[in-house]
Amino acid sequence: MKINITQFCATRDPRKHLLAPFRLNGFIYATDGAIAIRVPDDGSEVAECDPGLLKIESFFNLPDEASFMELPLLPARENCISCKGNGVVNYEMIDCEECDGEGEFEHGSHTYECKECSGRGEYKSTRKGVSRKCDQCDGSGNKDIQPVCIGNSLLNLKYLVALKKLGNCRISTSGKTEKSYFKFDGGHGVVMPCRG
Repeated sequence: MKINITQFCATRDPRKHLLAPFRLNGFIYATDGAIAIRVPDDGSEVAECDPGLLKIESFFNLPDEASFMELPLLPARENCISCKGNGVVNYEMIDCEECDGEGEFEHGSHTYECKECSGRGEYKSTRKGVSRKCDQCDGSGNKDIQPVCIGNSLLNLKYLVALKKLGNCRISTSGKTEKSYFKFDGGHGVVMPCRG
């Protein structure tokens, strides 16, 4: 079974090297910074590893005491608060004119938070006919962070849903502040604990 590992890449990240799979020492990797997956290199057309990601191999060093369990039944995904589950919003973000999109301004020798935009540097502007993909959920309609307790770890439901789709996926949790390991038919990976 060929796995589409691009689903584990970042979609909105200034770190361009997280937006596509890459090759390193006999494996093809994909990561968004919170989850990483690797499968044996099958010769697919992917980029070589960015120098900033060479340490990714060390994340896959499995501890000797790791024991794997099946993923439990997962709760339903909750709707995104911004788009109310639609995946689409009817507003656009506009730079605040009062602070020039900075979120703060200087007066004399002091810097103040902009009251107009509450320090965000932008605000929601509704215009008739404006409709675009929700930035909060990347158009999925689901809440981005939804912690689920698995073993002794809190993991984000969106990653667990993706893992459930992998063949014969099993997980080994490592505590509230440590990464958890998972393996499946054709590869393995790591996922960071949920902090939200």
